Amino acid sequence: MNRLTWNVLITSSPFADPVVGKCAREILGGADFSISHSPRYGPLSEAEVLPLLDGMDAVFASVDKYSAAVLTSPQAARLKVLSRWGVGCDGIDREVATRLGIVIAYTPGLLDEAVAEYALVLRMSLSK
Repeated sequence: MNRLTWNVLITSSPFADPVVGKCAREILGGADFSISHSPRYGPLSEAEVLPLLDGMDAVFASVDKYSAAVLTSPQAARLKVLSRWGVGCDGIDREVATRLGIVIAYTPGLLDEAVAEYALVLRMSLSK
């Protein structure tokens, strides 16, 4: 039986972190994925990300720019999933991605605890 292998581009630096990205690397390593890391982690400009998309099925992205021009380019023809490691997807043209059938994902709540702790510490510093 032929198994489908997805080509996955990683432009988000947490994947390279020995602690933070460990779980994600283990999950991807145990599946049929061919992983490629960008020469430099993002955020990447449109000009930087475009040549990296050739032949990619999915991207675990930083806050890279995915405009209509990038998403409709020949390099992005195989793109099926665009996932942000972090919150929000402001740099992605969601309307064009949806029209092209590209799934957009992100990690809501990822930083909730860190932001709450930071806000608490700031408040405590003001009270001093």
